[in-house]
Amino acid sequence: MIKRVTSGRGQRTAPFFGRGTMGGIVPIVVLVGVLISCSKPDFVGVRPHDDAQLMTTSTALQPVNYGRSIVVQGKVVEVCQEEGCWMVITDGSTRLRMSFKDEAFTVPMHTKGEVVVEGTINEDIFDEGSSKAIAATLGLTQPLIDSIHGDKRIPIMTAVGVRFLNME
Repeated sequence: MIKRVTSGRGQRTAPFFGRGTMGGIVPIVVLVGVLISCSKPDFVGVRPHDDAQLMTTSTALQPVNYGRSIVVQGKVVEVCQEEGCWMVITDGSTRLRMSFKDEAFTVPMHTKGEVVVEGTINEDIFDEGSSKAIAATLGLTQPLIDSIHGDKRIPIMTAVGVRFLNME
């Protein structure tokens, strides 16, 4: 049995719903808004084109593809654990590291599974310290990382969008 509560002005109100007719509508509107905002989109940034030809990371890293807008599919192997500001994907044989255009978005730090990424690959020049850090994320062995001296050119993708296919 619901016990009616009377406000100080003699108006009857139902518990938890506030006063009068509007009091009952406001919680419902808030609840609907929360439910809608809880649905997660399957992408961040700009949704990669569904009709684009998908490349593997091995194919994408061929110099002929540098500087072109491409769409790559791969499995996530590593994500920046500070902010989700970079990610590494693989096709099983070759790893591709990416950052996100203009730092406009990040990926969840727990991201795993297959993704489709749209962006551009360019060879950027990195100082020795940055080159060693990037080399570690690309799966290079410690002796190879230790052999890096001076600035290095490393192909990096600048992604404009990431679509999550089957999050683990």
